[in-house]
Amino acid sequence: MNKLIVSTLLTVVVITQSAFATIIHVAPTSLNMNSLESDFDVFLIEERQNFTLTDDLVVDQLVDLNSLTPEQNAFGEIIGHGTAINSFLFHADAVGSNAGANTIRFYNETFVFDTEILALIWTGPDNSQFEDGKQLLTESDYLANIDYFTITGPEGQDVNGNKGVGRGLESSIFQGTDDFFRISNDLRTIEVDFKVAPKWADQLRVITAVEVPVPSTIPIILSSLCLMIFFRIKST
Repeated sequence: MNKLIVSTLLTVVVITQSAFATIIHVAPTSLNMNSLESDFDVFLIEERQNFTLTDDLVVDQLVDLNSLTPEQNAFGEIIGHGTAINSFLFHADAVGSNAGANTIRFYNETFVFDTEILALIWTGPDNSQFEDGKQLLTESDYLANIDYFTITGPEGQDVNGNKGVGRGLESSIFQGTDDFFRISNDLRTIEVDFKVAPKWADQLRVITAVEVPVPSTIPIILSSLCLMIFFRIKST
């Protein structure tokens, strides 16, 4: 994979170009509107890794083989405190600030995580009009360990003072623009379909399992067992 350094006045961002989503290994200090834009690429930002939850994490949807696409009634499911997780954020922000019927950008990206996907969080300020004020992206932003949004960003207001601009997914099941995701049966591969107009953003937080390290004694024990079996076979 190719790596390139993108420098801004605020931070240095390390970006890896993969065959799928564009991965950002060092999170930017801000995701205000127009700060990380592309008309073609969805960015995947690494957030807290191997992080143990100190409180229950409320998610929009827990993931299993029967829950691989957006579900309307899944909101309020919980990952219990004490669980170790990894957090990632898909981010799509169309270039520019002039929205209109003919300015919608269409994004389709796929990414394979190293461990299984546990849960998804996608409700932001825009969802409040359809989903009883659910804003779980905002409530889980502590997983990013940075301040993503200010009053001028997707969580705040647009130039006309309209609140709740962008950020969450607007799935067709919530009377939205048909943003969509699809998880494969391996529970590690996710395909996202976002539709974004300039001045707005789509975001999806993905929670994955932490890989359980193999104790160093296990390979030694296995090697010893193999040697015992080998010599026993040889002696017979």
